[in-house]
Amino acid sequence: MAATSRLTGKLASIYINTVFKLDVYNWEWEVNAEVHPCSIKGETFERYSVGVGTGRIRAQRYITTFTTMSPGVFDSIVNNAQATVVLYLIDGNNSFSKLTATGVVTRGSLSAPHAKAFEEIEVTLDGLPTYAGI
Repeated sequence: MAATSRLTGKLASIYINTVFKLDVYNWEWEVNAEVHPCSIKGETFERYSVGVGTGRIRAQRYITTFTTMSPGVFDSIVNNAQATVVLYLIDGNNSFSKLTATGVVTRGSLSAPHAKAFEEIEVTLDGLPTYAGI
């Protein structure tokens, strides 16, 4: 059975500071709103106040060797510098979607659970990303 384009990493790519980093088969973009309890003593139901938002992008790619992480990913983590991250996606009709954000690469990992080995990176966002269809 032939591998699909998505599973071989041909339908998405991650760029950090305009430099190509990885073709990915699995990605996740997440935005959260922090909430803080603000109940008054004696109320019968917990109340919350909305705080600041947070976000992150995670991406995974299959790898064939454990020699090193993708070029620049390790450096981005060690230098802890803010970066512009671009996630390009190819949708079903061969058009592109582009998610652009600023943030810091906060995690990189190499794993080999049971089947294929993969690399994963996580970028903690420093604001809402912009989205554009290309």
